[in-house]
Amino acid sequence: MQSRLLALGLAGLVAAPASATIDWTTWHSVVTTPFYVTTATGTVGGVNVTYGKILGGAFGEIGYAQCTTCAPDGNDYWRVGGSPFAAYDALPNLPLNNHLLAPSSRTIYELKFDRNISELYMLVVSLGDFFPTAWLFSDPFTIIDEGTGFFGIGTLNPFVVSPNIAGFNWHGVLRFVFPTPTSSLTMDVVAPEDLPLWSGFTIGIPSASPPPPVIPEPATWAMLIAGFGIVGSALRRRRSLAAA
Repeated sequence: MQSRLLALGLAGLVAAPASATIDWTTWHSVVTTPFYVTTATGTVGGVNVTYGKILGGAFGEIGYAQCTTCAPDGNDYWRVGGSPFAAYDALPNLPLNNHLLAPSSRTIYELKFDRNISELYMLVVSLGDFFPTAWLFSDPFTIIDEGTGFFGIGTLNPFVVSPNIAGFNWHGVLRFVFPTPTSSLTMDVVAPEDLPLWSGFTIGIPSASPPPPVIPEPATWAMLIAGFGIVGSALRRRRSLAAA
């Protein structure tokens, strides 16, 4: 009984460590025409996600994609020699795959999830490769990392601020925190030329956190203390009888 009471007390006092990792999207497949990709589908942290055009775009929706069934052996734009590029090294972990999507210009896209999410990370590679390019989002974000990436180091336009971002060959990480959980994020791609540009990204959401520790209520503490007292009295009585 003594060991059982001790186990109950320790179970209430020891908290499980919180997860700090990010689940990154596995882009499974894309729908294509003879000229371009129209829609991409994937899974991130058990959530199904689709990405596609909702308005505009003279040359199509997605200029390039790396996914499970499309260009699976393409470049790894997130790391070099097994280590993350400086643009992404502030993250706890990178995707295990090399998947990404590269939207073309002058098109409004939507990331659509099959359930609400409250937080989103976006890895960006070469925002504005040949021309300065802007992405206009429906929700604000913070930049949590930037720097040297696969195509060197680029720049941001300091006069364009969240929820918009504009750059020339810029690499970095955006973090979206939604005050009200949402199932979608729109992204308007703007560039000076109506051409399919190469600016890639992938997305992730925080890994599911363990449940909070169970803290004993006052009544539980009272029962626990009483239990220790009973165990102590029993042990003293047993010693007294043995001595007699």
